[in-house]
Amino acid sequence: MLHPNVSVRLGLVCTVLMFAAGCARERRDITESTPLALVSTGAVWGFIDTTGVWVVKPSYRDASPFSEGLALVNVRYKFGYIDKRGRTVIKPSHYQAKSFSCGRARVRTDFQWGYLDRSGTLSIPPGFDEADDFHENRARVKMRAVWGYIDTTGAWVVEPRFDGADNFREGFARVKSGNRFGFLDHMGRLRVEPVYDDAGSFAEGLAPVQVGEAWGYIDTTGTLVIEPRFEMAWWFSEGRAFVQCEKQWGYIARDGEFIIPPKFDDAWIFREGLATVQVGTGWKYIDASGEARSHYFDLATDFSEGLGAVKGRDIMNNRRGDPKWGYLDGSGRFAVPLQYDEALPFSEGFAAVRVGKKWGFINRAGHMVIEPRFDRVFSFGK
Repeated sequence: MLHPNVSVRLGLVCTVLMFAAGCARERRDITESTPLALVSTGAVWGFIDTTGVWVVKPSYRDASPFSEGLALVNVRYKFGYIDKRGRTVIKPSHYQAKSFSCGRARVRTDFQWGYLDRSGTLSIPPGFDEADDFHENRARVKMRAVWGYIDTTGAWVVEPRFDGADNFREGFARVKSGNRFGFLDHMGRLRVEPVYDDAGSFAEGLAPVQVGEAWGYIDTTGTLVIEPRFEMAWWFSEGRAFVQCEKQWGYIARDGEFIIPPKFDDAWIFREGLATVQVGTGWKYIDASGEARSHYFDLATDFSEGLGAVKGRDIMNNRRGDPKWGYLDGSGRFAVPLQYDEALPFSEGFAAVRVGKKWGFINRAGHMVIEPRFDRVFSFGK
């Protein structure tokens, strides 16, 4: 007959083994399309699924969200990469590293930047003073104070010769030559000569450019399609761009005519049919015609997955009137009342919210599906 303590220990061992077996089955269900959130408890980071179960237990002193199926993690001051089951794919061996983009991840070795492929091979050897992630299969890199572009094989698309360079967007990249700005295409050809005093990136086929003190817009051929007459101008989104006239912001259409006259102290781009605008110290949502869709809040964020996070005071239900966060739907009604100390946009059907010092996650109905127990969080993503 076994001693009672031995029986208890055997029972605990069996329980642990059964739990481990259950976790193993769950981990086999994890794929690259499974949404995971990077969260921390104390000083270490791990990943949870949408039920709050640890998929990768918290054991990393630093980590980044998954990108292209791999996550950057720090082990003993060196960076490596794991997959969504927590398996090491690329051993930690670099003191500086970034997430994967277009199948490449930049790493720094001996004060020079190069790029890893998914096997962990330095497919583009270190040789750049500065480097950025790949965008549209092109990366901007700096050598001896000037910038150029490489492709994912490391071949030069544009030899270093520009004083400044931005990432590609919609097939074009803004470059700086001297004090003037122009645009390159994917082949490295100057599609728009550097003749502008400043410029912004292309969006929906148009880019804001500055001529003297005024801003207008060019198309992808470099033709000025909206004459420079604005004090400031931002990129187009959902067929609207916000511009400044006499220190007030309004919205124009692609023909340059005002759809919403300049009457706001600040403004932002349209997302999901709504934009945030500021009058005085308050922010509200407007629709594409300029009609108000909400009253004013201390803060209002872009809509995401049909809901927008707002911060304000619920005088009716909060005697102290402390500002809290909640969520509005597209009609401007509360989908989730003002009740949280901080809130992030919805992603993959969930939003991170803070109660006191701890973070949890709610669903679109406002139900707390993962109780607040984390110190820091990122949104769910694939």
